[in-house]
Amino acid sequence: FEFVPGNRKAVHHAELLANSATDLIPIRKDDTLKMLVTYSYEGANFFRGYDYVTGWLPGNTIESFPAGVAKKLPMKDDYIFLIHYPPAPVEQTDSSVLYVYKSQRKPDRYLETVELHGAYDIENGPLMIAANTVKTFHAKNTVEADFSVFAILPHAHHLCKRMLAYAVTPAHDTIQLLRINAWDFDWQYTYKFPRYIKLQAGTVVHFFATYDNTNNNPENPYNPPRDIYSSFNANDEMMELFLLGVPYQQGDENQPLKYELE
Repeated sequence: FEFVPGNRKAVHHAELLANSATDLIPIRKDDTLKMLVTYSYEGANFFRGYDYVTGWLPGNTIESFPAGVAKKLPMKDDYIFLIHYPPAPVEQTDSSVLYVYKSQRKPDRYLETVELHGAYDIENGPLMIAANTVKTFHAKNTVEADFSVFAILPHAHHLCKRMLAYAVTPAHDTIQLLRINAWDFDWQYTYKFPRYIKLQAGTVVHFFATYDNTNNNPENPYNPPRDIYSSFNANDEMMELFLLGVPYQQGDENQPLKYELE
């Protein structure tokens, strides 16, 4: 996938989402997902639960995978492409483009993900950063089957300062995955590994993110600081981590990786 922003001053980020389910999910009043495609039936509002396919953030260019790996897009899925724009004092235009490259041969394996979503699986309660505090949150997820990771994608907004991710195997060995000592909202990237990293079944992935909601943080969108909660809004916060990989095959960890389109 390749997203080319037409107006870099106007485009905040973009997402391609897919849905293969026919069931509609009721929207709660506080549900941030109501921004997706909504439907009305007998006076009630519903949304379809869409799965993330690909996206673009400042710093990312082409999302490519190791040779022989592809992302499977079922033909009968519904797709929606979201482009997020920040408020602007003057009218602007944008002509962004998304390119989807089809694999030139039948893939050997299809992409899978291990995900950590800080909005709802944080160990010590929901993502809420009180005004005038610096707070670290911890999210974790357990790998259910042997998994070969080739890339990692973290995401947060303006209050985030530091990130750390590592995995602990069933034998209590530690595998380092990610460390960012100075998070920059304007430079977000998918970090690719030169070789697959094997995470065996039962491995626990830990993700820590530190947020500075004080006046000492020049990126704080509010002065004076306010209590900040989780949402897609850039002035709120997010805590996301995606491990991109494939089902493990013997010898993956010894295989140097060559990425398509690069």
